[in-house]
Parts: sequence; structure tokens; C-alpha cells
Amino acid sequence: MQLTEALKLIRNSRKPILFVGSGFANQALNLDGEFTPSSKQLVKRILSQIPLEGESDTPLSFAIDQLREAAKPIDAYQFISRQLTVADATLEQLRILSLPWHRIYTTNIDNIGTVFSKRRCLDAATDTSAANSGDYIYLHGCLANCQSNNYYQRVKMGEQLYLAGSHSNSPYHNLLHQDLHESDCVIVIGYSMGDPDLVHLFYNSTDLINKCFVFSGDTSALDNHRISLIGTDTKQTSTAFLAAHDATPIDTTPTFSSQIEVDYGGYDIKTVSQISRQNLLIYGRFDRNIARTSWADVEKPIYAIARGIGRRIAQAKSASTIIIHSHLGNGKTLILEYARHLVANANRPVFTIEPSVDEDSLSALLQEIPVGSFVFFEGDIFLASRVQEIIASRALIFCCTSRTTTMRVAASNIYNNKKTTIDVFDCNRLNDDELVEFHTLISSMGFWPPSLSDLSEGRRLDILKTRYEGSTCAIVLSIFENEDIRNQIEQQWSSYLPNLRPYLDHFVVGSYMNMIDVDAPPYLIKEFQSSDYREISEAANDIVSVSSYGVITFSNAIIGEFVFQNLVDKEIIIGAIVRFANFIDNHYAQRRYQRIANRLLRFWNLSRILNSTKLPEMVFDRASYIPSLAGDPLFWVQYSISKMENGEFLPAKRFVDTAYAKAKDRGQGFDTYQIDTHAARLTIRKLMDSGVYEGFAADLNRSVIALRNVAERRSDDLYHVSAVVTSILNSEIPYAFEMSEREYSTFRKNIIAIGDQIDALTKRDFSFAPERQAAELIDKLRTH
Repeated sequence: MQLTEALKLIRNSRKPILFVGSGFANQALNLDGEFTPSSKQLVKRILSQIPLEGESDTPLSFAIDQLREAAKPIDAYQFISRQLTVADATLEQLRILSLPWHRIYTTNIDNIGTVFSKRRCLDAATDTSAANSGDYIYLHGCLANCQSNNYYQRVKMGEQLYLAGSHSNSPYHNLLHQDLHESDCVIVIGYSMGDPDLVHLFYNSTDLINKCFVFSGDTSALDNHRISLIGTDTKQTSTAFLAAHDATPIDTTPTFSSQIEVDYGGYDIKTVSQISRQNLLIYGRFDRNIARTSWADVEKPIYAIARGIGRRIAQAKSASTIIIHSHLGNGKTLILEYARHLVANANRPVFTIEPSVDEDSLSALLQEIPVGSFVFFEGDIFLASRVQEIIASRALIFCCTSRTTTMRVAASNIYNNKKTTIDVFDCNRLNDDELVEFHTLISSMGFWPPSLSDLSEGRRLDILKTRYEGSTCAIVLSIFENEDIRNQIEQQWSSYLPNLRPYLDHFVVGSYMNMIDVDAPPYLIKEFQSSDYREISEAANDIVSVSSYGVITFSNAIIGEFVFQNLVDKEIIIGAIVRFANFIDNHYAQRRYQRIANRLLRFWNLSRILNSTKLPEMVFDRASYIPSLAGDPLFWVQYSISKMENGEFLPAKRFVDTAYAKAKDRGQGFDTYQIDTHAARLTIRKLMDSGVYEGFAADLNRSVIALRNVAERRSDDLYHVSAVVTSILNSEIPYAFEMSEREYSTFRKNIIAIGDQIDALTKRDFSFAPERQAAELIDKLRTH
């Protein structure tokens, strides 16, 4: 058998056996912060601890005996335990252990198996139960299963006759012999061939030697001879083994459920034409084949920007959960597509799962996918926290997406359930190189609006970086101001509007949901206002599309935002949203869908679609007569935000009081944290707008205490708390001067307590700009 064939058998989960020796454990750091020792290294460390005239070639068994005689039992045990207990396994070790081994055997006595393998571990010194597929078996015992009064009997620490003596009657020795005979291939990592008996137990058969491959790096002449008796000496290390495994293509013969798409890295070569680039930029009409054609050939014109995040995702090596988040329109899907392209072309297994699957289906599908694969899933981000066990046990690299707003809660859920490495990427902004590439793409088509077209390239790039914050969505919205593009969109909208008249409410609500990335069952929108699928679908054009479920929306949410803001009578939008909220109130499953109405009635979402901070008040005014909304505390919070953003602080305060009253009606189970956060924001906004007033310190301290309480009980809302704290500390009010010493001391103490909560969050790498900014300001407060 060739090594390449053995690697294919491992990749396809046939029946491979892994045997690990001290060379495998030698990579990791022990409790003393040193690399775990080989037998010879352990001898040297023992001799440095006891007054024994020893030589470097002193047998380990003799050194162990001397340590046991010279030191107290507890001291001897603790010394050996600290030497051979791994503080944290390496990523390479974790990846090797996570491969689909039928069983793993070891003559090591460390804790790598018990703590880091995520497998059931069996100890030849103490266990007799039957072994299952996937078990990790300690042939020499394990220090993790011992104490100072029995370790000398339960673990073997000599160079000779490893498999003889007290453990030789273990059923797992016979099982090893059976497994070696029945296995498809055997991989030995690390040198454990010091026991002459091991040769007899291992093979002594040409057939068995042919399918065993040893990865122990450079070894001595004696070691080379012993290795040759049991298998092929590759002269390579475990690092080379893992690289060779990763480079081995997956066998594509297995079939998978229809909800799983296998990506083999192929594509149809297509022309990267000016029209195709324009259609992607303006209409969001993405073509995978064109994209891959352009990515594979650097001489081709730019089609879809090759984001650096995609390259970083493709470099992932070990079991992990990778999340990319952004506001709508900043290219999450394109980033995942680029990552898929890179991974598939590196001959690593790539699978995409349909985004519509539920938790049970996702769990079952992940079990089908080969170990060590990349999995791309753009469905419910919250499912990522519920499949962590499967991701870890199968060493999958699970790539998913999230809205930035949802990310704050989803990240916390995933972190609390994490079994894998968590990597989070914010793709809201292009980096400098990507911004230059995007600028080049737009310039090549002459799509800059009048406000940007006459500027120098450097000045234009500076504006895109600062005013537009490097956001692809914001930049595309700006180029829609280009006269040619604007006329093109306006013409298509005007021609299609007559067809939409009978279904306009349906169209507005469906498009608005896409624009703010709200998921709703298609039948709900069709129940709200039914449509004739055949009639509408025949008239669809570049900017309007009809889904297979019969839902009519803008085909591109960014176009939808532009048209709503510039080309649609605002009364049409306001009326449709209020009527939908009333429809939900009367729906038989109202409570189930109330969250959808609430998302549509958020102030910032409304101000975005209406392109106004004033017009949302018209929505709230009309919606306040809908019973389910009138009784919802959070509706009144949004109403108060609307008033606050328009400088009407008195009615804003009145609506906060209404929100608290409605919350009281809900009973003690209702958490007022969102009301508390907004009430604090209102206090500081009023203070910044009107200046200090008599009694302001008491109001401010009450608000800060409320913020502290929110921070301590709701870590998932630290984003909003941090934003308020940042406003407080960025204001020009000299708090130390305007407040009494006692008032300022209370203020400072509570702000710092909030900072402690933020610091705890930032250590999880799930913080956003407001948290980081608030943490920096609070750190300055600590030092003054």
C-alpha cells in the first residue's frame, strides 16, 4: 500500500487505527510550561531533582525507581504528573485526534486523551468494559486516573517490556492485535518502539507491515531497524502527516442528502464582460462561474472583490466555528463564495448546507459530512450554538453568517456552548486594499455620481473611507445618484409600478423585510395580500422579482432602499407598514409573529426606509391604536426614541413612563433592560442638549446605576449600554466640577463597574466598536 492510498482511507472514514507515542505528546506544553518530555528527556529532568550520579543513558525505569526512593510519594507523583500533564493540546494534536480513527492506542500516560480527544478513554490498568468504535485506549495506564498512593502500580514508565507485566492481561492488548489485523491502515505518530515485545504484538506479517506508516521524524539507526519491523518509516513528522492528509482529495463517490451541496472547485469558464460586472454592481446579479473565472485568472477584469476575510477563512485548519457578520449589503455571501473557491481548489472537502434547514435536520446533515470538512451555512445563526458538539466531534470548520445586530446575542450563545475555536469577522468595512479595488471597479464603468466624479482619486478614496466608512452598501447607494443609473432604475420602477398596484402593500412589506433582513414565512405575506403568481412573474424585470413562493419584492435590497427613499410616495410605505401591523394583531398566530411587526416598527429601520427622522412618528401615531402594540412596552420605547431623535424630550419622557407602566402590567417576568437603557440614553441626550440643571446629578446617577444593573444581568446588551456610556463620557460636561464629591464618586464607581463587565466581554473577542470605545474611555476614567 502507498501512503497516498492510506490517506484516502483515513479521509473517507474506513477503518484506520492511530497509535501515538511520546513523540506525539512532545509538542505540547506541560504544567511547568515546558515541552512534555520524551523518555530520555524525563530521565534528565529526574536526575536534576535527586542526588543521583546518573548518566544520560540511564534507563527511565531506573530513574523512576530512584525518584520514588528519594522523594515523598506525593512529591514524586506531583513531579511526574506536572511533567506529563498537558496544559493545552496543540491545534495540530487536536486535528489529528479528531480524524475519523476507528480507535486510538497509546503507550503514553499523559492526559491528552482524557482531556482533549473528546473520546471515551479506556485504561488498561483499571478498565475491562468493551471498547467501542472511536475509543482512546491507554495501554500503559494514565496518570489522570491515579493518585500518589497507586501511580507506581497503575502506570508503566520503563523503556523495556512496555506491554508485559501487570497490564499484559488487559483485554485491550488482544483488541489491539485484532484491530491491527482488521484495519484498513495504521498510522503511528511518535516513537514508541522501545519495547521488543511490541514488534510481536504489532505485526510480524508482510501484509500488516505494508499498511502501517510511521511518522517519527529523524530517528537513530536502532530505531530505524525497529520501525522497519512494524511498518514503513516515512521519516516525516506529524506536521507532514497532517499536511499530507489535508492535501488528499476526498473521495467523491459517497452520496449525500439533497440539502447538501458538494463543492469540487470546478466552474464553467465565462467571459468577465462589462455587462456582467455592471449587473452585479447595480442589480446584485451574481454569477459563481464568472466570479471564479475572474478569481482564478488575475489577468481578468475585476468582477467580485476578493475579500481578505475569505482568504483568512480558507486558512482555517482545525475544528472551528467561523462567523462573518455585517449589515445587509456588505457582501457576506460573496465572502463565503470566495472562501469556498479557495478551499475547494486546495483540494479540501467543501460542503454547503441549505439555509432553510431546522436544528434537527442540520444535526443530521452534519453527521453525514466527512470529518475535517469545511461546511458553509447561511441559515439561522442561532443553530450554530446547538450543534457545537457535532462540529467538535467531527472536526468540522463550520462557516456561517449573521446580521450585525443579531450577532451580539448569537455570539454570546455560541460562546456559552462552545466546543470549538470561535472566529468572528466583521465585514461591514472594506480594508484599504479592497477599497482601492472596489474604487477601480466603479471607475472602470464610470459610475461615480456628480459629487464624487470631479474629485481626484486620492480625495475620492478618502471620502469613501471616512464619510462612507468603507461600506459597500453605502458606496453602491451613492453611485445610484449617477444620472444614468438613476434614470435606468427609475424607468424600470415606473414601468413596473402599474403591475404592482393590486399587490403594493405585499410588495412594500416583503421588500422592507429584505432590506432590514427580517425572516418571515412566505405564506404570511401572501395572506396579508394575495397575488396571482403567473400574472406577476411574467412582468418581473431587472429590479423586481417573484420568488418560487409567490412573494414579490425588489430583487436587490440596496435598490429597494434607494427606490423607497427617493421614488416612492412615503404615504404608500407608511400605510402598508401600519396595515401589516394591524394584520398581525388580528392573525390567529399573532404572538408567534409579533416579533416581525416589532422589527418593522423600530425607529431606525423606519427612518431608513422613509429617509427621515420625522416621518416614523406618523407610523407610531397610527400604530398606537393597534391593541397588541399599545400593550407592548417596547413599542413605547421606539415611540420615545422617535421623539428623542427629534429633540422632543418631554413627550419622549412621557412615552418612557408609559413603557414602564406597560412592563408592570406584564408582571415580574418582564425584563425592563431595554427600557432602562433607553431611559439612560434619554437622560444624557437631554443633558447634552439643554445643559446641566438643578438635580441633574441625581438623574444622571440613577441612569448610570440602571445601566450598571443592565450590564450585570444582560451581557448580550452591552452594545447598547456601551453606546450610552460612550455618549456620557464623550460629552463636554465637566462632571467632576458640576457634581459634588459624593455624587461624582458614585458616578465614577458605577461607570467603572460597567467597564468591568465590558472588559469581561472583550476577552471573548465578541466585542464591537461601541464596547471597545467605551472600554477605552472608562480606562481613562480609572486613571483620574
